[in-house]
Amino acid sequence: MLFTNEIASIVHGIAYKFSGSANKNINETFLMVWKFETDDTRVNYLTGELELLPSYQVSQLCEMSMISFLKVIFALQNSNKLKQYRNNEALIGAC
Repeated sequence: MLFTNEIASIVHGIAYKFSGSANKNINETFLMVWKFETDDTRVNYLTGELELLPSYQVSQLCEMSMISFLKVIFALQNSNKLKQYRNNEALIGAC
């Protein structure tokens, strides 16, 4: 659990910093969400689909989710605590 909690701390912290929210964790999967304001969406009455309206806020939130994803990858690769697991002979031998 320490391993999973360390990863969760990194993933959740970065997503929160970039206006995201932790939604769900299932095993090694982390679902993070970025919620648009109601004013930034509309329903296409021809297709019934929800659409985003072009705006600065929509672009900003989309960019923040992508930046968050990249920062998570970087942080996981550079975490000293996770490097200890990566270099643990007992764990490497178990694979």
